[in-house]
Amino acid sequence: MVLPSDFIAAPAGPSMSLRGLIDHARTVEDLQHQAGRMPHLVTDLVRREQPSFDVTTVLSLVHDAVVRRALELVLNRHQELDGAELAWLSLRSNARREAVRGSDIDSAASFADSVDPGRLRSACRRATIFWSHGGSRRWTAR
Repeated sequence: MVLPSDFIAAPAGPSMSLRGLIDHARTVEDLQHQAGRMPHLVTDLVRREQPSFDVTTVLSLVHDAVVRRALELVLNRHQELDGAELAWLSLRSNARREAVRGSDIDSAASFADSVDPGRLRSACRRATIFWSHGGSRRWTAR
């Protein structure tokens, strides 16, 4: 039998509640607020004397949750963007599960050949404007 305490003891366990809050963010501002809790999570993990590898892995998992929810919010707002026509790629330190507190989120997108370039540029431009005006500029989608 698996108990809730088993998840807390697991390396990624302490991030589960934060990832749940991120997954349920309904707005860009709410997502930013929840993502702003990441430094506190890192502090808590260090205080618990978790190995640095576990801390960076957990932080990478939370970064992934933030990016995934951000994409969902943008796709929900822009029906002309079809999530089935794109693949989001996590790059560099986050892809290697080596994110640290100061890491940015390096990403790329790959689109299906069936996507019309003009429609894609227009949709991405609107999504970028939506995202950049949703709050802090540090979360601007490019």
